[in-house]
Amino acid sequence: PNNDGENDTWWIGNIYKYPNNKLVIYNRYGRVVFQESPYQNTWSGREFGQELPAGTYYYILDPGDGKKPYYGSVTIIR
Repeated sequence: PNNDGENDTWWIGNIYKYPNNKLVIYNRYGRVVFQESPYQNTWSGREFGQELPAGTYYYILDPGDGKKPYYGSVTIIR
């Protein structure tokens, strides 16, 4: 994210189809750096308004529809 209007937030396509979703993002130490329910494509790689360092972060996305959550990683490149 660099405020150029491209890739400034983490976009999850069709997230609107899961209105009861919950997203939690963790740093490499397992500390929560972001959570939102429902997630609305708003995470900009910040925690409390401060830019997070470049690196790999891990997420759990619960679609909220009774199906298994999605797990994965997202990388911030600055």
